[in-house]
Amino acid sequence: MRKAATLKQSKTTRKRVQQRKRRKAQQQFKKGFRQALYGFYTISIIFVVLFLLSLSFLLYQWKEYQIVEYGKEIQQLRTDIYRLNSQVKHNQAQINTDLMKYYRIARIAREKLGLVPSVQEPVVFEVDRRKLEYYARKDRKAQE
Repeated sequence: MRKAATLKQSKTTRKRVQQRKRRKAQQQFKKGFRQALYGFYTISIIFVVLFLLSLSFLLYQWKEYQIVEYGKEIQQLRTDIYRLNSQVKHNQAQINTDLMKYYRIARIAREKLGLVPSVQEPVVFEVDRRKLEYYARKDRKAQE
């Protein structure tokens, strides 16, 4: 009986040892799985952070690129404005000189007003602006 009891004890002891080994293996497996999962989470977080940093850097660069492009466009438009203003002034001066030519004025006077051209070219008198304004004010006061 003792043998049977010892056999039973040894069987139960073996079962306990096997169960302990299984639990230990399960615990080691769980621990390894947790470590692997933690490593995966760590790598994922690092990847996401690097991705977001890269994305923000690209957006910053795109903004800087757009600013430079808009600056170039503004400068080009300013150049066009200066060129067009210069061209307008030149055209205005050309029109004024063409309108004020003696021969044109003489032709209009002859055709539309029936005036006879003079033998001499007209003389142009230049008047100081201040004097002109003075006499204009004086005339206005006289009319009132």
